[in-house]
Amino acid sequence: MAEKRENIVACLRKIIGAWAKKFIIEKGVPENTVTESSASRLLTFGSYRLEVHSSESDVDVLCVFPNTIERSDFFGSLLHTLRATPEISHLTSIEEAYVPVMKFLFLDVPIDLLCAQLNLSSLPEEINLLNPTLLHGLDDKSILSLNGCRVASQLVNLVPSVDTFRMALRGIKKWAKNRGVYGNAVGFLGGVSWALMTARVCQLYPNALPATIISRFFRTFYNWRWPEPVLLCPIQYTGVFSRMVWSTNPKDKLHVFPVITPAYPSMNSTYNVSESARDIILGELKRGIDITNAIEEGSKPWTELFENFDFFGAYDVYLSIFCCSQNADEHLKWEGFIESRIRHFVSTLECVDGVFLVRPYPNSLPFETEKFSKVSTFWLGLDLDQAAAKRGRRNIDMTYEVVHFLDILTSSEEKTDQMQAIVHCYSPQDLPAYIRATTQPKPVRVEEEKTKATEDKSMIVEDQNHEVQKNQAQTQAQTQVQTLAQTPAQTPAQTPAQTPAQTPAQT
Repeated sequence: MAEKRENIVACLRKIIGAWAKKFIIEKGVPENTVTESSASRLLTFGSYRLEVHSSESDVDVLCVFPNTIERSDFFGSLLHTLRATPEISHLTSIEEAYVPVMKFLFLDVPIDLLCAQLNLSSLPEEINLLNPTLLHGLDDKSILSLNGCRVASQLVNLVPSVDTFRMALRGIKKWAKNRGVYGNAVGFLGGVSWALMTARVCQLYPNALPATIISRFFRTFYNWRWPEPVLLCPIQYTGVFSRMVWSTNPKDKLHVFPVITPAYPSMNSTYNVSESARDIILGELKRGIDITNAIEEGSKPWTELFENFDFFGAYDVYLSIFCCSQNADEHLKWEGFIESRIRHFVSTLECVDGVFLVRPYPNSLPFETEKFSKVSTFWLGLDLDQAAAKRGRRNIDMTYEVVHFLDILTSSEEKTDQMQAIVHCYSPQDLPAYIRATTQPKPVRVEEEKTKATEDKSMIVEDQNHEVQKNQAQTQAQTQVQTLAQTPAQTPAQTPAQTPAQTPAQT
């Protein structure tokens, strides 16, 4: 697995290096002054750089080039070169994204390729991205693209033991994926945020083994004084990019779960976490405390910590967002755009009278139909407010919110005539056969426990099926943790979760 990825990165380095050298020479730079290494440099970051990747992980790659190459050249000329490369498939570019990126498969390994232009006429043999002078004269997009590599370099410098950090992080990432709280696109935490939090626990317990780091992880962040930020080092507020530093913008005070990157300019890696997502994460952290306490007492095995969350057996109502298109390249872009809007849709739905909480399923799921060649679905689970049921409310009307969401999607410049978005509403009993899991007891919230004996939780939600189509209207424990952490994470599905009723009291 690691060797294949190393070979792919080496091949990419050769392809892009040859393109960059040729491109610069064609601009009139003397050929004898240009080499592949002076024309471009490929650097890795993310899980691959930290050596905590799994078989299904993508490889995050940053292409650094001198000021003789523009970003438009990267997303123009290089894009055509990569499209002509036989080993590359499913290539799509998102130049207008917050962090511009190309996404593709290289021999079936997913690659995220970013770019950054340095204010240099030629790249030196050694590039230290932590050198703040390299940031002078760069635009915001290049700063954001460089941030991944700079954070990865800082992380390994700030933890007491890199090996302990890596092993503990593998376990935390597996736990987060299996419990359905992994993925910043839908409002949870991405790999960088989980890595920063794990690193902080390593700093707090510098001599601890990985198993201890994992158990302390749950206790530390369940009892954290949110929204106090998680920091690995002091924030630098001065400098050329001080305006980009976290907490200098009034909007930063609205962040409820801040986890701050250590490299200048420090940014919040969890800016998209809402209050409800925070509460879901805290509920999973509480479950982690209970289980690791039992593990330390010898009454439970480590495997229970990593049991999958039964998303499709835990909620009162489900919404499915169908993402439809006619070819693979268009579908990647359309699916990515819809995914980027889901957390906003979640916030809108939580304002509906009678809705207590909305939880997104962290991944899209494939769907087959004769009408479209490519279809995938995003799912939302809705917990209903029991107070609404006591008032006698029998219907939860989400028509306006669904129509507004689809208006946003279908009016986007991303959409073509070959793309479509459809929303369906399901009760648990009516879930499609391909998605239905074995129903398990639904988690009970705190306020439900008080009335459970006298109140029959039988709220009926009218199956509205909004098919609204806008364009048509310790040592042993250590070994166990290492083994479990190296097992590929499964799609969250099989066990009920502890859904938090409210934010736990902070200590």
